[in-house]
Amino acid sequence: MKKLMMLLMLSLVLALAACGETEGTDSASAPKADDKAPAETEKVDAPAEEVEESKNLKVGDAATIDDITVTVTKVSVTDERNEFDEVNPERAIIIDFTVENNSDADYPVGMDFSFYVDGKKVETLAVGNVTMDAISPGRSIDGQVAYPADGEKLELEFKPMMHFGNEKYIYDIEL
Repeated sequence: MKKLMMLLMLSLVLALAACGETEGTDSASAPKADDKAPAETEKVDAPAEEVEESKNLKVGDAATIDDITVTVTKVSVTDERNEFDEVNPERAIIIDFTVENNSDADYPVGMDFSFYVDGKKVETLAVGNVTMDAISPGRSIDGQVAYPADGEKLELEFKPMMHFGNEKYIYDIEL
């Protein structure tokens, strides 16, 4: 029942955000793109390696898109597995994060991340304390998400669920 209510609440938030997004797209997105443009312009003259490194974040770094700020606070390997998961990886990790809602609307938390192992997207694992919640404006929440991590190159991609642009941040995950 709780999952159904959460799904209904999430659908309502999405519907309301979609209705309001058309008006705010030009005014809200343009300044943010301009804010980021100077930093990217400065780095265009730099070698391609430096540009790529500057976009990838590490544990402890904060990333903000559309007034939603995420900080990956901790990454740990876990022996915990869910017997009902379709995959049973040799190595699984739990990523702890903090989400701050600096917008003027409630924000659903838990669908903001994609995880890639050696360039291939993988699904979340049902271990740890997987966070699916909502936070009101001006508040924050600490959460967790778990992924299989059988590979060398591990990347966590952050893009707010309610963001319709191409802006995203990538965290390099090192164990």
